[in-house]
Order: sequence, then structure tokens, then C-alpha cells
Amino acid sequence: MFMEMTRTTEAGLIARILAGEKELFHELIRPYERMVYVTLFSIVRNETEAEDGAQEAIISAYRHLASFRGDAKFSTWLTTIAINEGRKRLRKTKGAVEDSIEEKEESHEGDYTPAPLTDWREIPLEAGGSVSRRMCEPPRGRRVGGWSAGSSLRDTARGTHRCRGS
Repeated sequence: MFMEMTRTTEAGLIARILAGEKELFHELIRPYERMVYVTLFSIVRNETEAEDGAQEAIISAYRHLASFRGDAKFSTWLTTIAINEGRKRLRKTKGAVEDSIEEKEESHEGDYTPAPLTDWREIPLEAGGSVSRRMCEPPRGRRVGGWSAGSSLRDTARGTHRCRGS
């Protein structure tokens, strides 16, 4: 019953707005403002973009109100506009990111020199041994339940794991 009354009221408001009573548009969209914002926020994941997108979606709904046929609920139509606005904003953001990457590649083409990589074979074994021994010592006043090679998951859960070299 309430839905029927709301749809009838919305249809009446839409007819009056289209007849020239433009100030009634806010009354029409007021119940859905938060829904539009939340819909956009769930898509763009940014408060500022969601606010801007919500404004654009509401403006778009106002501009295209004459194309609302009434086959679906007004809230469904408005949500669809919000979703499309969110998708449009994602495409713009994605395009900007892709453009900036391409610009960087083109502007620095040939300028890139890779940093020399460290040859791990040159690190003495003694250094590695002292590091692994220190890693197996628990911090002072604490019990450690980490896992290392040679321990089973059961040992790790009990805190009785073995460290390499012990």
C-alpha cells in the first residue's frame, strides 16, 4: 500500500516538475540523496569523487526527467544513473593513470639505467649463520612461536619449533 502511494506521489511530482514546477525536484529526490551518494561511494571509493558524482547524477536525472517512463521505480532509475556516473568516473581515473604511465615512459625513454644488483654469492657464510641464529633467539621476556625448516605445524602451534643449527 505504502509503495503504491509513494509511486503515485512520485508520478504526480514528476508530472508537476515537467509541467514547470521545477522547485519540486528537490522534494522528489530528497529521500534518495543518501542512496545516490552511497552507491557512488561503493564504486569510486573516494568521498570527494562520490560527492561530485552524486551531484552529477542528480543533475543528470533532472535533465533527463522527461525520459523517465515509469516502467521501473524512480529510485531504480536514479540508482542506474548513479551507477553509470560511478563507472564513468572510474574510466576517467583509469585513463588518467594509464596516460600518466605512458607519458613517463615516453619522456624518459632511453634514460633508464638499471642499478647494479648485488651478487649474493659474495656474502660470507659466517654472516648468514649469525643472522639465522639471532632470528631463532626469542626476544627477551617473550615466547616465540614462529616456524622454520625442520619444524612441523604441530611444533609451531606448541611453540616447540626447531631453528636451523640447533
